[in-house]
Amino acid sequence: MTGEEWSRQGISFVEEGNYKEGIKCFRKAAALGDALGICNLGWCMERGAGTEADEKQAFWLYSQAAELGYVPGICNLASCYENGIGTECSQEKAVKLYLEAAECGYPRACRLLSACLEDGRGTEKNEEQAFYWMSRAAKGGDVEAVTELGRFCEFGIGREESLEEAVACYRLAASQGDAFGQCRLAWCCEAGQGIAQSWEQAFYWYTQAAGQGNPRAMTGLYVCLREGLGTEKNEALALEYLTKAAELSYGPARWSLGCTYYFGECGQKQDYSQARKLFLQAAKSGIMEACFYLGWMYWDGTGVEKDYSQAVYWHKKGADLGDRYSMFYLGMACIMGLGIKKDIKNGEDWFLKAGKEGVRSAYYMLAYLQAVQEKPGKEKAIYQYLEKASQEDKREFKWVLEDFRDRPEDFEIIMEGLAEKMKEGRGKEKLIKILTGLI
Repeated sequence: MTGEEWSRQGISFVEEGNYKEGIKCFRKAAALGDALGICNLGWCMERGAGTEADEKQAFWLYSQAAELGYVPGICNLASCYENGIGTECSQEKAVKLYLEAAECGYPRACRLLSACLEDGRGTEKNEEQAFYWMSRAAKGGDVEAVTELGRFCEFGIGREESLEEAVACYRLAASQGDAFGQCRLAWCCEAGQGIAQSWEQAFYWYTQAAGQGNPRAMTGLYVCLREGLGTEKNEALALEYLTKAAELSYGPARWSLGCTYYFGECGQKQDYSQARKLFLQAAKSGIMEACFYLGWMYWDGTGVEKDYSQAVYWHKKGADLGDRYSMFYLGMACIMGLGIKKDIKNGEDWFLKAGKEGVRSAYYMLAYLQAVQEKPGKEKAIYQYLEKASQEDKREFKWVLEDFRDRPEDFEIIMEGLAEKMKEGRGKEKLIKILTGLI
């Protein structure tokens, strides 16, 4: 048999799941100098398929295949440099090799080169070029690239935003069985983005993706089944999907599962200890909501001993990730000196950030701080903050009142006084109406 014939036979064994026989064939093909056999042997070595994993040996084999001009070998060698597999990490070498393989028309290399250009890894960030190479990959039949091209269209990366074109890409990828494409299409159906809103279609595509082990889709199914959206309500099955997604280390699922323990939802018995454990796991993977809940647990002493230092620690992490309520409570901590050195200016800065993110209570706090400080022209600032604050409903203001119930200053009277000092007009009427319903 020729080297190519041994390689083809090895591929047949691997497709059947018989890696041990497959690697035997690849070894014989490699011994005969067949580039495909050499590259596939490297693949087995890298993943430990049919043999003990040996990344250095995999890197060497990919190098041999690349020297023979085998394009997939060049791409795999680039991946080794990008991810430090069997060699020192070098993003620059990775990009150079991806480009070499991409220029030969290899779709996978086009997709991976696009990712480097989008993020600016090993090369200058260039979203237009990233879009170009992702388009090349998609046209070359790389189904993952089709989904990624949809993402480029959805968020306007390297081109104008087009939700309709994004949906077309997701639909194509989904029809070809790509779990990520199915999940993205499900979300578009859920949100009515670029397509008519349909919970039934969202549920269908989440189910398809979840069947392939996609944890994001499992989390989407949790929402559908818990609320009875697009399907019959089934909290037990909802919790089963969510638990499975959390077990796959999917951060949002861990946070949501933590919430079921925190609030005692979806048939769960309330368990703050288990909630905290899951929030910690989610927070470590960058879920800002989990950081907020940890901060709140320590702030309020829920399930843990009250510890403002720990509250500030987690709210700071949440705020850095963009959580607006963490920003608000950092402001509270700063002006009250809880878990952090008292610093009115720093508190005002956090309230401003929270307010810009939509937390109207933050503007009430800014108005309050203006009222209790001696500042020239503060009446104008007070009026402006109250105008912004009184545009929303009264739920967030209730939280502010609760947090200040133990303060020596009479916050309610101060706010009533500020309302009376406001100029006549819509802002005053709205604020007095809110205060009348609360105080």
